[in-house]
Amino acid sequence: MCLAASSMESPGDIDLMLATLLYRAPLHLKDILRFNLVCSSEERHRTHSSASTSKIPSAQRQSLVRGYSLRAPKTSQPRCRQMACHAYGGRDATVELALDISAVLGEGPTWLDEQKRLAFVDIEGKRIHIWDPVSDELDTISTEAVGRPSTLTPSREGNFLVVAIEQSVYLVDIQKKKVGEKLAEVPYELQRPCRFNDGKASPVGTLVVGTMHDKWVEGEPAQMFKLGGKPMGPHSLEQVMTEDELMMGNGLVWTEDMKSMWHCDTTTNCINEWRCDRDGAPARGEDGKLDRLNQICIPKEEGSPDGMTNDAEGNLWVALFGGSAIACYSPQTGEQLRKVHIPVEKVTCPIFGGAELDTIYVTTAKIGLDDIPGAGGIFAVKIPGIKGKCPAYTANVAIRD
Repeated sequence: MCLAASSMESPGDIDLMLATLLYRAPLHLKDILRFNLVCSSEERHRTHSSASTSKIPSAQRQSLVRGYSLRAPKTSQPRCRQMACHAYGGRDATVELALDISAVLGEGPTWLDEQKRLAFVDIEGKRIHIWDPVSDELDTISTEAVGRPSTLTPSREGNFLVVAIEQSVYLVDIQKKKVGEKLAEVPYELQRPCRFNDGKASPVGTLVVGTMHDKWVEGEPAQMFKLGGKPMGPHSLEQVMTEDELMMGNGLVWTEDMKSMWHCDTTTNCINEWRCDRDGAPARGEDGKLDRLNQICIPKEEGSPDGMTNDAEGNLWVALFGGSAIACYSPQTGEQLRKVHIPVEKVTCPIFGGAELDTIYVTTAKIGLDDIPGAGGIFAVKIPGIKGKCPAYTANVAIRD
C-alpha cells in the first residue's frame, strides 16, 4: 500500500508566499532569491549588480526561509545563538541554533539519557561530538585514524559508544576519548565502495545499520546489516537487505510492539514499513522476500527523507534534506501532520532529547552552504505538548577489559 504524503497547512501571508519561491527554487537560484527576500529595498538597490549575500557585512546578513528570520549576532561567533523563528503556518514551535559548530556533515544525533548529553557525528569532518546543552561543554573524539563515523548508539554498559565507521563497527571510550576495539566489519565479499550511513540499536539491543554507496548519485545501490553474535562476542555483520532491495540506508524507528520498523530510503524518496524479526531487523517470508507493510511517498519538491525519529504518539519525525525542514507524518495514513522549517537547507536528522524528552535536536550539514549562518549547526526545536517516545535504545554489546 502506498500512502501519499500531504500537508495540512498552506502559507497565508506574503512573507510565506515569497519564501515558498525560495524553497521551491532550483539550487542555482536559491542564493539570488534568498538575497532579494531578506535585504531591505535600500540594500537591494545598493548591491543589485552583485546579487550576492557575501557583499553584505556578516553582522547584518539575514536568511529567510519560509517565514523564519535569522540575523547573525554582532558578537564574535559564539557557539550558541538564538534567533527569532516562527513555526510554519503560525503554530507555536520555537527554533534555536543551539550549537553553532559548523559540521561539514552533521548526523546521527543520539540522546545519552544517563549523562543528559547529546552525541552526534561529523561524517566528513571525522569527528564524534558529545555536548552538554546545559553547561555548553563539548567533548570531541577524532576518528581520523579509522575513517568517517556515520552513526552511533550507547552501549548498555555506559561510558562507551558503538559507532559505525566506514564499513566496520567500533567501540568508542567516552572517558578516554578514543576509538577502541573493532567489533566487526562487513564480510569481504559484500564490501563495496561505500560507507555505513544511518543506523540505531533496536529495542532488544541489536545494531541495525544501512550503507550509502560512494556513487549513489549515479544510482548505485546500498545494503543493510545487523550486528550479530553473543554480547561477549565474537560479533559479525549479517546482511539483512541486499542491493536489489535498498538504494540508500537512512533513518529508522520501530513500532512500540517491535513487530515492524520504518526506514527511510533517501534515493527513492520513500519511507517504508517492514515486518521485523526478533532482533528488530527486516524479516523475510517463506518465499525469501522482505515483507513490506506500508510506504509513505514524499514529493521530491519537499526534500528527501533523511534521518528519522518518533514521538510519544508513534508519529514519524523526518528530516527533509534539501527541504529546510523537519516534518511529522502519521504512520497510519501517511498524512503530513506538521512541518517545522529550519533556516538552513541541508537538514539531516532529528532526535528527541532533554530531561523531559521535549526538545527535538536537529543536525544539519554545511556542505555547499559556507555563507549561510547556522549551516552545520545543531538546532533545538520545542513544540508544546510534543515529546519523544523514549531515550535511545542501547546496543547489547559487552565491554571486555
